[in-house]
Amino acid sequence: EELLAFYRQPREDMVRLCLAYAHFLREGYVVKRGLSFGVHLLLYRGSPEDVHSDYGVWVMGLTSSFGRWHNVKVLTRLMQDVSKKLVLSSIEQEDGRPYDVASSTGGCVLREMVMDTGGWDEDA
Repeated sequence: EELLAFYRQPREDMVRLCLAYAHFLREGYVVKRGLSFGVHLLLYRGSPEDVHSDYGVWVMGLTSSFGRWHNVKVLTRLMQDVSKKLVLSSIEQEDGRPYDVASSTGGCVLREMVMDTGGWDEDA
């Protein structure tokens, strides 16, 4: 049921998620869906069978997204509970304007902000 709902999202949401997915793949991460942790994507530094994910990614600007400060606090607390850092990402046109699938003709950039959730540190 969750998978069916995911694929029924508007086209723009799917394009934004695919752009974020491709960005993190290029950065060298193994990327998986993060629905079970309340985020859009999970990033692994190796095989998910061998390592835990370090980051939960929230793609800002999706029609199903929430972006209010209260909700960012909820995500931060959730990521702390599961020992992950929260990555807030936004996709913009290269000139800094918001990315619009329908009217964008040029490239885009993904901007990211990593929020250290202050969770458990294995090295501490």
